[in-house]
Amino acid sequence: MKKIFVAVTIFVLILLVGVIWWWVNRVNASEFVGKILKVEGSQLTLEGVYLVEDRPDLMGPNNTKTVAVIITGDTKLLKDRLHLPTIEEVEKTGGRYNPSQLKRETVAGAVIDFKTGETSVTVNAGRNIYGKKSFIALEIKYIEPVYPD
Repeated sequence: MKKIFVAVTIFVLILLVGVIWWWVNRVNASEFVGKILKVEGSQLTLEGVYLVEDRPDLMGPNNTKTVAVIITGDTKLLKDRLHLPTIEEVEKTGGRYNPSQLKRETVAGAVIDFKTGETSVTVNAGRNIYGKKSFIALEIKYIEPVYPD
């Protein structure tokens, strides 16, 4: 009887250590960045990567995944309008400009803005979505360039 108790205790301890190790080392990502492959009603098919802050090795091109993103009535669509410089402004700087210094404005977006193969988006799900093939979006952000007149 004592041997069974010792064996069960060792088994439980090994199981507990395994669960703790798994919990500490699990991958956590609540955002996905990718290019739109397909728009079907309120669902987007994206090809991209999960944003994993503490694991940049998981965000490389060899970790590209295809996922389905579901847009609900609660999903926020945010369009970041990026005002590009004029030809004259670019010529003054020798053909270079810093995108972080350009004028930006965030406005409400719309699904009709999404162009297959052209639009890249950042999707926030608000929970761990790593490894999920389909998830509901809380927020979708994308950039729309605004060309000078």
